[in-house]
Amino acid sequence: MNQFLLSHVLVGFLLFQGTQSINCRKGLTICEKGSEGPGGCYSQSSNRCYKGLICSKSQTICEKGSEGPGGCYSQSSNRCYKGLICSKSQTICEKGSEGPGGCYNRWYSLCQNGLVRPK
Repeated sequence: MNQFLLSHVLVGFLLFQGTQSINCRKGLTICEKGSEGPGGCYSQSSNRCYKGLICSKSQTICEKGSEGPGGCYSQSSNRCYKGLICSKSQTICEKGSEGPGGCYNRWYSLCQNGLVRPK
């Protein structure tokens, strides 16, 4: 009987631990874990939370997609394509039968079915 009770107390404790939210220090706001990131604590005056992803307010959010993991980026110098963040000076190589795709400089490289290789 004691072992039965102990196992139920342990399961209850583990379930309780799983429901505990993040504790942030005073002045910070909780960003709950979500589909785009692990969450954490952030300052609302300079950052924002989007589905667990914390970005600077000056940055744009790139959602996860079929080409990459997404993240935060500066729209003035980068762009987002299906979760892939590339410099505006780069060309996008989509995933294909030959490779995972990625960002590349078309002056020095080629994209062949997802494989980026030198010219």
